[in-house]
Amino acid sequence: MQFEIVPGPQEEIAYQHYHFRRLKFAFEKAIQYAKGTILEIGPYTITYNLIRNGFKVDTLGYLSEGVRGVNKHIEFDLDSLGKGGHHFIKGNYDLVIIAEVIEHLHLDLDRILRQLWELTSPRGVVIIQTPNATSLKKRMAMLAGKNPFQMIIDDYRPGYGGHLREFTRKELKTYSEKNGFEVLELHTLNYFDYSHSYKARMYKVLSNRLPQALRDGVTIVLKKSI
Repeated sequence: MQFEIVPGPQEEIAYQHYHFRRLKFAFEKAIQYAKGTILEIGPYTITYNLIRNGFKVDTLGYLSEGVRGVNKHIEFDLDSLGKGGHHFIKGNYDLVIIAEVIEHLHLDLDRILRQLWELTSPRGVVIIQTPNATSLKKRMAMLAGKNPFQMIIDDYRPGYGGHLREFTRKELKTYSEKNGFEVLELHTLNYFDYSHSYKARMYKVLSNRLPQALRDGVTIVLKKSI
C-alpha cells in the first residue's frame, strides 16, 4: 500500500511532514481493520491515501480541498453535539477513524465516545489518535515553570481552534470502557519529526528509553462491546 503527503499549501505540507510517521501509523492500522464501511472524522491525509489505494470512505466534519473522491461527506460541527437540540449522528460503520481531533473539541470525553459508539456497527472498530497529556516534554516544561498547554484563542472557529483538552492513556482506556468499548490496542509512541534540532533528537532518544507513558502520542484501537 502506498502512502504519501496530500499536495497543497506549504504550511499544510510542513504539517504533514512533521506528522508523517503518525499519519502512516494510523493509515496502516486502518488497513489492518478495514473490512467494511469506513468513516473518517476530520478527514485529510489518511482519507486521501485510503481513497488512492482503492477504499471507499465516508467523511464527517470539515472537508479539506485536497481530499477528493470521498464516497459521502457529512458537513458537521462536532462541537454542537448535545447543544441547541443537536442530537448524536447515527451510523453503522465497521471502521471509524478520528485522528488528532478530540483534543480540539469543546466536549467532554463521555460525549465524544458516545458519538463514536453511535457511529459504529455492532462489531465495529474505532481508531483514535491524540497527544499524550503527560508526555516527557510536557513534564519537563512544567518542571521549568512553563505551561505546556496552548492558550485558548479569542477567535476560536470550529475546526480551527487549539488544543482545548489533552488526555492521558489511562483516561482514554477508562472512559472508552465506560462508554461501551473494549480496548484492542493501546500505543504511546514518539512518531513526530524530531530531526529539526540536536535537542529534539536527544529528547527522542531519551524518551524512547523511558516508560511508554512518557511518549508524545497516543493511538488507541477500540472494539464496540456486544
